[in-house]
Amino acid sequence: MDLEDFDEDLSDEEKEFFFAASETAELLKTLNLSGISQTAAVAGSLTQMLTQLFIGSRTSGQALGILASCLSAASENVDKLQGVYKNPDDEPLH
Repeated sequence: MDLEDFDEDLSDEEKEFFFAASETAELLKTLNLSGISQTAAVAGSLTQMLTQLFIGSRTSGQALGILASCLSAASENVDKLQGVYKNPDDEPLH
């Protein structure tokens, strides 16, 4: 099932969220295919995303709330996506 299958039921904000998530996953795949380790790709991307989160938020509390929401969503996705992007030569991220 693709996003297009239920696209009509999503708000504009939800569509933007899924588009950003999909593009980020593609970027990480591209980095990995070009020889960048998953650890370096994720750490570099996450550092940049967190920097942008704190710069773009009105308060640290707002940034931390967004971060908490993202961590919750990520933990729910682990079972579905575990191993999909992992390079077997990389060390585990945790």
